Amino acid sequence: MWFDTLVLQLRLHMAYRVNGILYRLRFLHLPYENSFAKTLGLVLAVLREIFGILLGKLLYMAVFFAAPLLLIHRELPSELYGHLLVFLTLIGGIFNNNLLNGGRDAYYAVILLRMDARRYTLSAYGYYLLKTAVGFLAAALLVGHLILGQGLALCLLTPVLVCGVKLLSAGLELRHFHRRGILPRDEKRFSLLQGASVLLLAAAYLPPLLLNRALPSAAVYAVCGLAAAGGAWGAAYLLHFSGYRRVYRHLFTADVSLLSGNDPQATARETQAQYQSKLTLDAGPNSRKTGCARFNELFVRRNYRLLMRPARRTAVIAGAALALGCAACLALPEIAAAINGALVPALPMMLLLMYFINRGNTVTQVLFFNCDSSMLSYRFYRQPRVILGIFTARLKSLTAINLLPTAVIALGLPLLLLCSGGTDTPTDYLVLPLAILAMSVFFSVHYLVLYYLLQPYTAGLENTSFGYRLITGLTYFVCYMIYANVHGATMAFGIGMIVFAAVYVAAALLLAYRLAPRTFRLRT
Repeated sequence: MWFDTLVLQLRLHMAYRVNGILYRLRFLHLPYENSFAKTLGLVLAVLREIFGILLGKLLYMAVFFAAPLLLIHRELPSELYGHLLVFLTLIGGIFNNNLLNGGRDAYYAVILLRMDARRYTLSAYGYYLLKTAVGFLAAALLVGHLILGQGLALCLLTPVLVCGVKLLSAGLELRHFHRRGILPRDEKRFSLLQGASVLLLAAAYLPPLLLNRALPSAAVYAVCGLAAAGGAWGAAYLLHFSGYRRVYRHLFTADVSLLSGNDPQATARETQAQYQSKLTLDAGPNSRKTGCARFNELFVRRNYRLLMRPARRTAVIAGAALALGCAACLALPEIAAAINGALVPALPMMLLLMYFINRGNTVTQVLFFNCDSSMLSYRFYRQPRVILGIFTARLKSLTAINLLPTAVIALGLPLLLLCSGGTDTPTDYLVLPLAILAMSVFFSVHYLVLYYLLQPYTAGLENTSFGYRLITGLTYFVCYMIYANVHGATMAFGIGMIVFAAVYVAAALLLAYRLAPRTFRLRT
């Protein structure tokens, strides 16, 4: 019976994947009832599943494990692999536990097809853990053992640690729901878990990179044993838990877009209702601005909480981290020397940091959901003069939002450089902040011009643009490659970044004026 449930769950999962692939290949004009189209979709879905098992874990290991060991040109602790494995796995247990994802697969199976919720959840989660174990075992053997020279025993224990932590986290989450009727992710205290993940991330990288210290091997093996015991408890709790259908109803009530099925208008109404619940209806004081500038000002005032609160939170975290770094440099000379040696050459790494803290993608979503999805129905809104006016006003607003945390970093890094011992090149104090500010401006323009030229959202508020996803993915890839391969030449890189940002802004304004009247429209 369990095997039959697993087979049915996999068939449903693959059917959903095949339908999605055939929808993305609709430009080939293949009829859905065509056997070749179905076979092609099935083959691509199976390949995607196999590559998803292996490629994702390999990239994870390469970025988070291999990069710190291969890119830092000094001797690091031999126990670094196990040290990173422990702390990063704990973060994954908090945020990457696939038991209660509430995806469409679960909605179709449990709600629409009325499958037994307990059998479905356990079979789906068992398959997820099997994929996770296989993927991490292959990645640990390839990256950890063959590339980094890590001992075979810890590489073989990697999937045990990962799956044990995930099972323990799943059991604790279900136990919390059984006692309180609410999931930890729904509570305001979830922000405490987010803060704990930031501390775990700092504990993963700062001691090895700054103090050349890592968890001893005995401690890592002890954590693996505890994770295995905790995972056994979690597995037992999952097997005996009987309220899975109640959990899914709670999830799908919170995620109303799934309950709307495939009706794009219903999904749009529900999503907009969620965003509009956070609006500030006060238009603010009287303003001297008119036209496009006033229109954008009203939008920013009404969406102030959505736009500014995350930026202010990032600024506070960055300011606290920089202040802590300055205090550590003044108190501990060995930390000051380590920070000073890594700070100036780390300007390419700031490009990757600016990519992560930039809010351009989120802001463009808010722009569409709360404004453009309605305004694009009017012809005047797509005229070149109006588009350029609103684009310019939005660019100023988005740049100001991103500059809030960026300015803290740009001003704090020269101060940290000074506290850690200074530099023999005084121009670094000027190039460092200006380059970081230029990076922020570049990302602000980049996401806004992509939004105007590709407009990826449909009337149902879904991102269906392959080009948009491809370019944003390539943006991350380029940022990471610059971070991984550009070393030194701080002055040249900083000046080049400033010049590139200036040229990009001019080109973006020109492209928005020339092309956006044709491309900035509602998708079907």
